[in-house]
Formats: sequence, structure tokens, C-alpha cells
Amino acid sequence: YAQPALVPLLGVLLWVLPLGALATVPNAVLSQRLDFRRRAIAELLASVGSAALALWLALQGFGVWSLAWQVIAAALIRACLLWRLSGWRPTGRFDGDAFLRLFRFGGWLLLANALNLISVRLQSLLIGKLFDARTLGLYAMAQDTQQAPAQFISSLLNRVGLPMFSSVAGQPVKLAGALRLALRLSMFVFAPCMAGIAVVAQPLIMLLYGPQWAEVAPLLAVLALGALFWPLHVLNLAALGALGRPDLVLQMEIAKGLISIPLVWVAAFFGVQALAWAVFCTSFVCVLINTWYSQRLLGCGLRSQLRDMMPILLATLLSSAAAWLSLGWTGKPWLDLVVAVSIAAIAYMAVAVAFRMQAWIDMLDFLRILRAGRPPSTQGSCP
Repeated sequence: YAQPALVPLLGVLLWVLPLGALATVPNAVLSQRLDFRRRAIAELLASVGSAALALWLALQGFGVWSLAWQVIAAALIRACLLWRLSGWRPTGRFDGDAFLRLFRFGGWLLLANALNLISVRLQSLLIGKLFDARTLGLYAMAQDTQQAPAQFISSLLNRVGLPMFSSVAGQPVKLAGALRLALRLSMFVFAPCMAGIAVVAQPLIMLLYGPQWAEVAPLLAVLALGALFWPLHVLNLAALGALGRPDLVLQMEIAKGLISIPLVWVAAFFGVQALAWAVFCTSFVCVLINTWYSQRLLGCGLRSQLRDMMPILLATLLSSAAAWLSLGWTGKPWLDLVVAVSIAAIAYMAVAVAFRMQAWIDMLDFLRILRAGRPPSTQGSCP
């Protein structure tokens, strides 16, 4: 990047790696117990504590270092709290057989995640090499804003989906039913959120970051639409993980990389907007790839999953259109945002209730189950 100021920042941020590693086993222990309350406590306290530190440092004039130390503090607080709340302690003995047994599963996922990371970060690398720092800053802002809800739902679905799928991994019919249920619930919430971000991108950016970042809005709109089907990516891969087939996950990441990397590479030479549209296109191609083995192993492929989600997508389209028509009524970005989001939410819920969408019924049942403390039913398979 030819930015020497990044060198000391990188030297500090590298400490995230060992701090994150310290939290891995306690985090997994709590996941195995389905103890999400304690995990949530650790995440919340780490977020609040590190944010308070960053604000204090910013007020003291530390500039970008405030953000760097926020990341380090969040990782450190989270690791300490997870160790405390999980009650787990290492024995101090190395078990070679256990390592090999776990690596035969985790090694495939390591390679798959590394390939996915290269594909995603290639966007920033190309922009940084081909354009100036300001252009990279605009794209990074759009990417970070879009990824915030995507990473949240990804973390949530992985934490809940994998244990739930693993519990019925030996029963393909129940696993297919669990996959359908998880997709309906997640898409019912996630699809209108991402479509809404795309519609209100302009007033949202103006409100969050100010008019100097207005050029981020068109990029954010495209990237948000490209992430519309993110739950399909996450949950179909989680289902394969529950079946004990991380090798298939790696195969799919290779196939996606062979398509996405060349497309992103070529698009980068035509500007950041073209790059955003390339990411949009690759997202939909990746949906086809990620659902391939779900069809072969569970009989629950893309056609069946889209059939389940069609009412959600239609309701999302109608509510997004209503929000778009309401933009510009007030002339004030913050008020436009409030009006558009309110109209979209009312329209979406009205359609869900009026037509008794299956996803809406599932959501009500799921909330009642949570209140009663019973596990959700995973009966049924894909048609």
C-alpha cells in the first residue's frame, strides 16, 4: 500500500491472533453446552469496555490508535471473561492422537476459511494498489457497514445452527427439516434488513458518517443487495459441517474462488463501482455452489430453499418499494431514514400477518419455545 504509518499499527494489531486463540477453547466449551447467556455476557462486556476505552483515547487525541487499542482490549477482555465463565482450564498435556483426530476435521475448514479470506480481502488489496487511499477508504467504509449485520448473523447462525444440526446429523430427514426451519427464520429477519440498507443507503450514510462520506452510499447499496442471501451461505455450510464433511466445504470454496477471484480481479480495473457489482454477481453464483451438496446429501437444494423463501422475498420487495417511494418527503436525512424504515417495517409485518406466512408462524412458534425452554422441532424435509 506504500503507507508506512500502517507498520506500527499492524505490529500492535497482530496481538489479536494469540488473544483470540486463548478464547477459542472456552468459547467452544460454552457452545457445546449451548450456554449462550454466558457467551453473550462476555461479548457484551468486551464490546462495551473496549468502546469506552476507544472513546476515552479518542478524546485524549490518540487518533487512529484509539481504534487499534479498542480491538486489542476487546480481544483481551473477551478471552479473560470466557476463561472465567466457562470454568475450563488446560491440563498442560499434549495429546497427539486427539490433535490428529481434530485436525482431520478442522484442517479442511482451515484451508476453506483461508481461501475465503483471500477472496474477500483481494478486493481491498486491488483497490489499494490500483487507486488512492481515499478510494480504498470509501470502499472499506461501505464494506464494513454492509458486513456488520452479515457478520452478526453469521456468528449467530454458526453458534446456534451447527450444534442444532449436529444433534440430528444422523437423521437426514430431521437435518433437512432443521435446515429449512433455520433458513426461514433467519431470512425472515435478514432479507428485509439488507434490502432496507440498500434502499436507505444515502440517508443512512449521511446520518452515521456525515456528508463527506456520501460517495459510500452507492457502493453500500450494491454490496447490501449482494449479501441478501447470506444465511443460505452460512447454514448450508453448517449443515455440511454437521455431517462431518469439511472436505466438501473446501471443494466448494475452491469452486467459488475459481469464479470470484478472476471476476473481481478484472472488475477492479474498471473502478470500485464495477468491483462492487462483481461482488454482487459472485454472491449469487456462490448460492448455487453452496446449495449443491445440500441437494445431493439431503434432497434440499436451491429450488426447494427458494420455494420456502419466495413469500419472504416478495414481502421484502413490496416493503422495500414502499420505503423507496417515501424517501425525500422531508428533505432531512435523519427524518427520511426514520420514515422509510417505519413504512417498510409496517408494510412487511402487514404482509406477513395478512397472508400468514410460514416464516411468521415459525417465528411465533420459536419465540414461544424459547419462552418455554424447549428445543425447537426439526421435523419435516424439503419437498
